[in-house]
Amino acid sequence: MSTPTISSEPQIVEGWLEKTRKTLFDTWVARTRHGLAMPSNGWACEIGYGCQTCSDHLSIPCSLATEAHEIAVFLNKSWKEDEFPLFFRLYLVTLSEFVRNLEDVGQQVGVPVSKPPTNVCAWANNFAKHRLCILIQHHPDMVAADAYGPSWAQFESKLESAEYEDRCGKRRPIQVIDQRWFSGDRKTDTTGANSQHQAVIVIPPLMEFLESTMSYFRSLVDACRSQPELVKKFESAHYLARCP
Repeated sequence: MSTPTISSEPQIVEGWLEKTRKTLFDTWVARTRHGLAMPSNGWACEIGYGCQTCSDHLSIPCSLATEAHEIAVFLNKSWKEDEFPLFFRLYLVTLSEFVRNLEDVGQQVGVPVSKPPTNVCAWANNFAKHRLCILIQHHPDMVAADAYGPSWAQFESKLESAEYEDRCGKRRPIQVIDQRWFSGDRKTDTTGANSQHQAVIVIPPLMEFLESTMSYFRSLVDACRSQPELVKKFESAHYLARCP
């Protein structure tokens, strides 16, 4: 039997997952300055520098720095390409938990924060955490934008009208599962799940999720720095980071 294929599918870039993961890690560290070592100049640290009024301890920047550090640790781990579904699931959980924590921090401090990024939360809820709406689609295939490099844009434009050739050589139309699908009524349509369509989960470039996360992170840092009097409520003179 042949390997399942999608019409007009370009060649997959060799080593694409490792290249993508490294780019994500490098971008996170370069932009937020939160890497494998706990920094003194990361975005979270800016809250301390901008809001601390004495030598007392501020819990917020330390806690956020720890969370940001864990993202760097996760992105620094190598994965095999056949492990991509698990990597993607954990990637979404990691980022969604981080932005939800940022939202909680903003609410506790009392600074204005928007809702967490839609793309991160939608994919985390529908793919990483609550996948029943996908699993009823009978063994959906998966394509990741990053796997096709520069060929992705052209390939994506043809997916809606593309055909899927299964292992028996039978051609079927494709049902694209993406963020638009998550928000529609089709996810509860079992009749659609039993149609001749082959469900294909179409994963956008992973950098889009990281960019949204970094933008939200930056917005919270700026909000805290703009109202230092609210952050100072969490300043303590009784905390000892180390013995004197």
